[in-house]
Amino acid sequence: MPSPKPRNPDPPKVPRVSPAHLPTSKGPDPLLAWSRHIVQAQADVTELVRRELDRLGPPSPLLDACKHALLTTPSNRIRAILVKGMGQAANPQTDLSLAIAGVEFVVSAAKAVDDLPSMDNSPDRGGITSVHTTFGTGTALLASYALIAGGYACLQHCAHQIASSSVPHAAESYLRLARVVQELSHSIGAGGAALGQLRDLANLPMKDEEELLSVIDLKTSQLYVMAATAGWVLAGGNLEQLPTVHAAATHLGRGMQIKDDIEDAPQDTAAGRRCNYATEYGLTLAYLRLRAELDAYRAAIQSLPGDRSTLEALALPILLALRSHGTTEPTDC
Repeated sequence: MPSPKPRNPDPPKVPRVSPAHLPTSKGPDPLLAWSRHIVQAQADVTELVRRELDRLGPPSPLLDACKHALLTTPSNRIRAILVKGMGQAANPQTDLSLAIAGVEFVVSAAKAVDDLPSMDNSPDRGGITSVHTTFGTGTALLASYALIAGGYACLQHCAHQIASSSVPHAAESYLRLARVVQELSHSIGAGGAALGQLRDLANLPMKDEEELLSVIDLKTSQLYVMAATAGWVLAGGNLEQLPTVHAAATHLGRGMQIKDDIEDAPQDTAAGRRCNYATEYGLTLAYLRLRAELDAYRAAIQSLPGDRSTLEALALPILLALRSHGTTEPTDC
């Protein structure tokens, strides 16, 4: 009989959560409005992606695999919507359509790779066959390369479009593009998501909460930071506020990953996967950490200027998870 999986000996120090940055109105439930906001934003991203498919190349089985990754397998579009949200906060007059599509291209590439037999070994995603299940492992890998290349192309065309516009930062668009490319290259590279995936695959014991969160930040939050940077920088946001933008994105990414960890806890426990907050520390502490990350995210975005409505709505999946668990009171939402 196999020995039970040891619990992490060092319980996490979950920050005390304050509802100070949460809405306190007892009026209509804002979750309904946020839900409509996100559903519309998801539809908008899908339409932008569909519009930019030609940038990926001529009709071929490879393009079909890219389309499957982008339009058939499920996606919450959260990171692409984060581009929009940060852009609205920085300068809503900047057209970030191409950047939004480009980030979704990169995210879809990452998901196609995550599903491979050598990675998470997921034959389907949300009940829809994965790219490698439908088109084969080789084509799935090539599709991921094509999607990343398409993402960079979209960002370049976005900067060109901004340079030709009348927004105040038009003359800086290519310098700002360089900053975004630098962030994207780091986020998906050997110091970002790729390293995080490697540490996840190693499945080694985590010595404490700090180490577990560092893996989550690498494999998940880095892509949120990349998306937030693209939106903020290309829309002309104050570069001195980038640390706040990065902090907000990191907390949102952590929250989304811990939410998924809670949902995946039964199968991850059965598979012996260690990189799961809920299996390492239990559901009670996982929900407390989830609430702490939500609180930190909302605190960070409150210090940003401009229209924050989309950024606020992006907290919806975390709020719904907390509400279903009874962690939030009606006045918290």
